[in-house]
Amino acid sequence: MWQRYLGFLFILVAIMATLLGLFLNQQHQLVASRLATQAEQGVARQHSVMEAELSYVRSDLSYLASMPELILYLDKFAEEGEKTPDNTLVQNYQNFSTSKQRYDQIRFLDSRGDERIRINLDGSKAMAVPNDQLQSKRHRYYFTDSIIKAVGELYVSPFDLNIEHKEVELPFKPMIRFAMPAADSRGEKGGVVILNYLGNTLLRHLGRLNSMLPGRTAMLNSNGEYLISFRADQSWGFMFNGRAQDQFSMQQVAVWQQMQGVSQGQIKTKLGEVYTFSWLMIGGGGQEICRHCATVIVHRLTDEDVSEAHLTALQPAIPMIVFTVLLVILGAMILFWNIQQRHRTTAKLSELHQRIEQERDIFAVGPAVIFRWRNEFGWPVVYVSGNLQQVLGYSPDQFLKEGLGLASIVEPTYIATLTNELEAGLAAGHSTFSRSPFRLVDQSGEYRWVSDTVRVERNEQGKVIEFYSYVTDISPLKSAEQELEQSRAFIQKVVDSIADPTLVLDVSNHQVISANQAACDAYLTDQGMLQGMTCYQLSHKTDKPCDSEDEPCPIQTILESKQPTNIVHKHFDSKGFLFMWRYMQRRF
Repeated sequence: MWQRYLGFLFILVAIMATLLGLFLNQQHQLVASRLATQAEQGVARQHSVMEAELSYVRSDLSYLASMPELILYLDKFAEEGEKTPDNTLVQNYQNFSTSKQRYDQIRFLDSRGDERIRINLDGSKAMAVPNDQLQSKRHRYYFTDSIIKAVGELYVSPFDLNIEHKEVELPFKPMIRFAMPAADSRGEKGGVVILNYLGNTLLRHLGRLNSMLPGRTAMLNSNGEYLISFRADQSWGFMFNGRAQDQFSMQQVAVWQQMQGVSQGQIKTKLGEVYTFSWLMIGGGGQEICRHCATVIVHRLTDEDVSEAHLTALQPAIPMIVFTVLLVILGAMILFWNIQQRHRTTAKLSELHQRIEQERDIFAVGPAVIFRWRNEFGWPVVYVSGNLQQVLGYSPDQFLKEGLGLASIVEPTYIATLTNELEAGLAAGHSTFSRSPFRLVDQSGEYRWVSDTVRVERNEQGKVIEFYSYVTDISPLKSAEQELEQSRAFIQKVVDSIADPTLVLDVSNHQVISANQAACDAYLTDQGMLQGMTCYQLSHKTDKPCDSEDEPCPIQTILESKQPTNIVHKHFDSKGFLFMWRYMQRRF
């Protein structure tokens, strides 16, 4: 018997393991396909964003090179030999740099390579360099390569790190120099406008792509050298001696060769890596216009990235998978033992149903109605106990099928209070709390006083999904309270009708419990009876009880003699006037 059971269990587990393996492999392929598609879309989107950014730079350069104030300055320079530019031109360049916040330097070099304007961006503030600190750049490559361009023609330097005093500036400052010759009004070339574009503005978009997609993103120059690498320690390797091997074209020779001559695409290697790429022309146009202007955005997706994303996607389903496996095994065990356990299970189920019926009957005959409702407009009800009609006269279908909400039967003046108390209970993190009594209208149109206790139902993430309200009819209790209050008010009116001042005292501490209107008029001003005031404070204006032979304490006399007493005291009214008072006291 046990051998048959174990054999059946082994076959069942083997079948489930095979099906699970096929399912996981299929899901892995689906995740890989989805991530590859997302990589294509993400790279294309970032290419568009970066191209738009570079088009702004090219537009800015064209604007600065054709600025009317610059043309006027070049006319004066050609006719009069005026070397110092007008302050208006310098101020315009300075304001432009401050507003754009993307250029490390804005310069104008004359036709001999001498700086005539240089605007430095220091933090967020643009500063014009004094004339005596301007330098000659006639031998720098970006001047010699750009001055030979035609007027209005764009020159773009290689994308590299800024160098100061023949050393790479620290921290790294990625830089691209955009230049364009400028002409005077006769069309004669008078110099070059140069923008030192801060490359980090462009590279920040790669970081956004890394945060959006699994895998890593790199940027390469036209030689396949890393500007930004998949690994931080390989970025800008071509700028340093001894790091010639840190370049994509040497690490991934076959992939690099396939990327040539294609503007964009996706390549999958034998190791399961997926490379998605898109060529970006910094100067606009194609590689035939400016070979070193070409850069390429490359996103790498490894099999490990796919597996990690697959595992992340499966995590919510893992408990369900484990539960399903256990459920199947448990089902097999239950099926195997079903015949022997049938009668015992039937008996237990019968007993359980009987207990449930008994618990339900408790509510069916009691004054408490159970509502299960959602915290939405109108508090829609999804369940109501069977004694609803007995207690409030409504049928369950009016709430469950006809759309009547719990809030619809609450007296409107209580809605705001109940809502605030509900929000306060949720904010405090309570799972069960009671709200203030309120009134409901029953089916006949009469108002009923009720109290309710709210139980909060939350899901596994702690989000509130439903509420249970245990609504109890307390109308008889409210009626008794009202009758008691009316009786108390009647007694007070009777006491107030006594012409002489009358006080009810607490013998344990001499405090005034109650006083009629005559006592209030005699002893107090319009402020009324003070909380916690004693009889000796009220009548004798002292801080201790009476204890003289002429004026013994009436309370103490009654406590000692256990008999009514009649004593005359001197009292002071609210204005401080003396009058005689005869105590006639009894103990109650």
